[in-house]
Amino acid sequence: MRRWVGLVRPATKQSPIANYVYCKWLRDTQSRTTDQGEKRDKSTGSEAATAAHKYCTSWNEMRMWIEELIQFLQASSATYTEFDDVNPAEVRRLFPIVNPLGI
Repeated sequence: MRRWVGLVRPATKQSPIANYVYCKWLRDTQSRTTDQGEKRDKSTGSEAATAAHKYCTSWNEMRMWIEELIQFLQASSATYTEFDDVNPAEVRRLFPIVNPLGI
């Protein structure tokens, strides 16, 4: 790998940071924390739906880009010596691959 695509993909204007923010927003807006516990808004004339598939797709895309970054930094370790102290396994643990079933 000679060149990393970067934090922003110019052709699609996508970013792993945007995916991360989107996933956190999805997770935070699925329910509300109240003094009586977690609550979900009720609406009439509609059916509750889960955003699990959207969440997983976005998160796993971000995870793939992080993996590309890890590979780039490892291949370019002479240039990016500050990455030598970072454990790729720990980064993978912090950003695991997810699925809609939560397993």
